[in-house]
Amino acid sequence: STDIQAPINLEPRAPATQINGKVVWIVGDTGVSDLAGQYDIVVINRGSDAGLEPGNVLEVDEAGQVARDTYARAGSSDMNEVDSVFAPRVRLPNERAGTVLVFKSYPQLSFGLIVGASNTISVGDVVHNP
Repeated sequence: STDIQAPINLEPRAPATQINGKVVWIVGDTGVSDLAGQYDIVVINRGSDAGLEPGNVLEVDEAGQVARDTYARAGSSDMNEVDSVFAPRVRLPNERAGTVLVFKSYPQLSFGLIVGASNTISVGDVVHNP
């Protein structure tokens, strides 16, 4: 079992530095769902070296999916199966998924508690300043 000690008094605040990272692990994840929600603990690939410290609050965005833009070739109304396979790939915009409160930071990574989730959070989702 993981023994992660959380400080008793956390003062929630935005990080003093610009943070751009990712959720790299969901604590307790069985590998079956790879999804997290409110009150789950996640590991972020940014830590004290990047300026993260206990009490910092980060927004989590669901990483935008990559989709094929089958409408890119305007005027081609008779798009068939073959054309759609070669359609350009575009990344959809990220969507807000929740908020994480950092409670423990190490030089290269941090542990955070999901304090609010409007969507499921998964490995690969983006974390950044609120």
